[in-house]
Amino acid sequence: MRPLSWRLAVILSLFSFLPSLTSGDSTYATFCSKTGKYKANSTYESNVQFVTSYLANYASFTSGTGFATMTYGDVPDEVYGLGLCRSDTPDNVTCYECLSTASVVAPTLCPYDKDAAFFYDGCIMRFSDQNFLDFSFDEVVESRLAGGALTTRLEPISQVLFDFSGNDPLVTLNNTNTVKPFTVAKSFDGLVNLLINKTAEQAAASDGVRIGKKVATGEAMFDAAGDHQTTVYSLVQCTPDLTRLECSGCLKQVKDVLALRVRGALGGRVAGVRCNARFEVYPFYVGEATVRIEGLEAPSPAPLPSTLPPKAIVPAISMPSSSNNKRGN
Repeated sequence: MRPLSWRLAVILSLFSFLPSLTSGDSTYATFCSKTGKYKANSTYESNVQFVTSYLANYASFTSGTGFATMTYGDVPDEVYGLGLCRSDTPDNVTCYECLSTASVVAPTLCPYDKDAAFFYDGCIMRFSDQNFLDFSFDEVVESRLAGGALTTRLEPISQVLFDFSGNDPLVTLNNTNTVKPFTVAKSFDGLVNLLINKTAEQAAASDGVRIGKKVATGEAMFDAAGDHQTTVYSLVQCTPDLTRLECSGCLKQVKDVLALRVRGALGGRVAGVRCNARFEVYPFYVGEATVRIEGLEAPSPAPLPSTLPPKAIVPAISMPSSSNNKRGN
């Protein structure tokens, strides 16, 4: 069973996000599992070093997709690894620098932990002694007792609860700044949700815009009160080895978590190792948007009444005298 620590989302409140794709000196989220430790100079340590180095090189230069998985070693020293660069990474070197940084700092950030994950703005890396690479939604079934017999039938993807352990760990970042005036927050959230949904649909179906990558970027204009306009940008990504249904199922989980953000939030991100979604009110991705939505106009506030309504007249109520309220034995 997956440890509970991996099933919890870490929620971070930020006032701003760094638009840079470079890894910088620190992650925006680091997960160190407490399920087990390996010893220094052990076979497992050597396998971790091999896997993380392979992920950085293969994802950046060999596959050209910014994505790689690797399984190496024999039980009990077998290591599973996954590396994913942000799909708008402009060049292979940027992808390599990000993943190789994760490889180098892993022993410092999570010393001797067998299971660890590192989230940078430009990439994600995880290694584990547990096989988290199996991520299949192919068997979508419902079993039920019917007339004393157990029957199984296929169900549409929207009606099935999936096990998303393959996307663990999940990290959520919320921008605490909100749209102004706050009366337009509901309309703003509606536009953001629409943009994320459309971007997610294209990401799940895509292979053509960026070959070998399941990614889409979006842009929408929001007309707030007066002449003020706000442009919203979005990026949604799945690992390219997922099918369309698997990507859609993974993103449904991400979107459900993103929907819990602060009302009117001007930015948010939910990221797992298999899929992620993000929106901001400033350009944060490289290249042109692949999804564009005409802006929604914020509703005008309800007009104030021209005259105040008359005050209600409350009739006086006669109360019985205190002598009549005495209770007998």
